[in-house]
Amino acid sequence: MTSPVIMPATRADLDDLAAMVNGAYRGETARRGWTHEADLLGGQRTDPASLADELDAPDPSTVLLLREAADGPILGCVMTQRFRDEAERPLCHLAMLTVHPERQGQGFGALLIGEVERRARAAGCVAVEMTVLHGRAELLAFYQRRGYAPTGRIKPFPYGETRFGLPHRDDLHFLVLEKPL
Repeated sequence: MTSPVIMPATRADLDDLAAMVNGAYRGETARRGWTHEADLLGGQRTDPASLADELDAPDPSTVLLLREAADGPILGCVMTQRFRDEAERPLCHLAMLTVHPERQGQGFGALLIGEVERRARAAGCVAVEMTVLHGRAELLAFYQRRGYAPTGRIKPFPYGETRFGLPHRDDLHFLVLEKPL
């Protein structure tokens, strides 16, 4: 394989992107990989309309796609957005890191994280922040090996908002992790 290509998503990518993300996080196809949420949540992880909303927001997110070639299938993605925290620090939020279940374990996740960190540094961000659904010990360990540490803050799970999935448990919440740059 040649070096993978990382490029911003366009509106033309949103159907394929949503299908890849949903297949990696939910349902039986997700169980082929190790990063799934299928035991915690059912339903969708995202949809083309929600992804379009992210791209069209006043402070838009950037969705980066990983492909083997510019016109090849989507192998992975990550969503990133710059923001300022309550202390006015310039931060970058990393979200929706996804690698196709059959391509996990090949370094693609780390490659996407590295690209987010590179772009965040170039934009003057002092840290990258993310949230991880609690109860996902392997995923938390993956991020900690890459320098992300729990901040002690938690965020509630958006119960009742089915566009984020159908919870199988009533104790879901997100842990906030951060890595200084």
